[in-house]
Order: sequence, then C-alpha cells, then structure tokens
Amino acid sequence: MQKKVTEASLVKWADNYLAKRWGVKAAARTWHITRSGQDVTFSDPFEKGAPTKKTVLMGDKVPGAVLPGYNVYAVSKALSWLAKERKDVQEQLEWKPQILGLVQPLLGGSA
Repeated sequence: MQKKVTEASLVKWADNYLAKRWGVKAAARTWHITRSGQDVTFSDPFEKGAPTKKTVLMGDKVPGAVLPGYNVYAVSKALSWLAKERKDVQEQLEWKPQILGLVQPLLGGSA
C-alpha cells in the first residue's frame, strides 16, 4: 500500500504493459476499477484506441476495490478481482499467479 503509483505511470502501464499481457479489455477494466471502484463494459467493443481512452458504460461496484487507487496494492486488488471473475476455472488458475509479475513494473522492477 505504501508504493504509490502516479496516474501517468498507471496509464502507461495499463495502455501498454497490461494490454499486451491480459488484453485491452482487462486493461481498461483494471484502469476503471482503480479510478472509480466500478467495473465497466464497452459502449463499442470495436472502438479503436488505448484501453484508458475507451468509451465505457459504468457497471457494478467491485467488492474490495481500494480507492483512491494510486498504489500498487489497489492495482493488485483490481487484477485479483478480474482473475477471479474469469468464467473458465482454468483461466482463473492461470491468471492469478501472473499478478505479481504484472505489477513488477509499478514496483520499479523490470518489465
């Protein structure tokens, strides 16, 4: 919780690093969960652009979301919730162990 994340670094991380690993949809959802505590759906699933710039419809509140989300703990909580929400149990099992590696760049580790 003590490792702060600037909005600019979070945007860069979500739009590039996370989008390449978990996809644009998960990156956009992570961004919005850390900003608002709510999940989102896409107004236009085929809209071009960066995950943090997509036009979205606000959805349900995410249980356990940490706000404000300007720390690595808040980001990891959002990723954990997204991994848990995968419909396929095998995907859940594959996504959860990736979380520490995904937040490494935010901790100052190598990408």
